[in-house]
Amino acid sequence: MAYDHDRTGGMSSATVDLVPRIRAILADGLPFREARMFGGTAFMVREKMIVHARRSGDLLVRVPDDRDAELLTRPGAYRPEMGAGRSMGTGWIGVAESAIAGDADLAEWIDIALAHNALHG
Repeated sequence: MAYDHDRTGGMSSATVDLVPRIRAILADGLPFREARMFGGTAFMVREKMIVHARRSGDLLVRVPDDRDAELLTRPGAYRPEMGAGRSMGTGWIGVAESAIAGDADLAEWIDIALAHNALHG
């Protein structure tokens, strides 16, 4: 892992709660590393970001371009921005904290990101 996981270093309580849940889902799979960025924690597989626990408690997910429109219709899914009015574009989806409250919902989004990573890793 990239850093001491016990340090929260300014992360919001929502991010602190989400990070161990993501870590537990990824624990028995491919090797991954964590990187602090944008006020949250990114999870990297094959040196590419699969998901990012955002400061708000939302999840940023890397998804296949051909599933982007379909995945945006899911509850809590939205097009994230890199600042006001600057869409991250196709292949990046934000998921509201409320839509990943259950571990099964969170795991499903992580599985989508891992499938994309396997094709493009």
